Amino acid sequence: MSSVTFPPRGIPPRGCHGRKLISEVVLSGTDIHSDERGMFAEMYRSEDGEPIFSQCNVSISEPGVLRGLHGIFDRPQGKLVVCIEGEVLDVAVDLRPGSRTFGYHIAETLCPERMNKIYVPPGFAHGFCVVGNEPATVIYMCTTNWNNDGFSVAWDDLDLAISWPVSDPVLSEKDQRGISLAEYIRLVSNPSRARTLSRVRARPAPRKKDPRP
Repeated sequence: MSSVTFPPRGIPPRGCHGRKLISEVVLSGTDIHSDERGMFAEMYRSEDGEPIFSQCNVSISEPGVLRGLHGIFDRPQGKLVVCIEGEVLDVAVDLRPGSRTFGYHIAETLCPERMNKIYVPPGFAHGFCVVGNEPATVIYMCTTNWNNDGFSVAWDDLDLAISWPVSDPVLSEKDQRGISLAEYIRLVSNPSRARTLSRVRARPAPRKKDPRP
């Protein structure tokens, strides 16, 4: 990629919430069928019978854990995300060059009581944070397989200004070294972004390390 066109305003006003603007992100509920045995819910059905997801992931996160904001440069993933235990704040950030909502985000609380879900389209960064004092189990189905061209945008980037429910989350080493939105713009506008990204990842982590293995 040798050139990228961004909206004229460049970085958006801090903390722009795109719930009414980003139509590609789909928030949906689920019909829950309950009886004395428990419950049943259909989480996904392909309209034409052909599956669009090629990878399914599950994560269990302890209280205070924040995962994200993750994306992929080449062959980005779309994700259908649902929380089946605990509660998370799930966030999608529009990182599509040229998008009129570039830098805007949508945040939605996911929990098993509502069995609600969010579809995060390709080209968006995605992350979530555990809410409350109980672990959270999240399942997400992906439209493409993960590859080594992934990156992490800083969860606390000032230009994104996302209102997370934690101020000092537990992060992976990769997420501690997350790049800023401004750095992301420079990287995707630069043909040698892979080399630049490698140098960014090699920087000492400025934030608290995850104490767990």
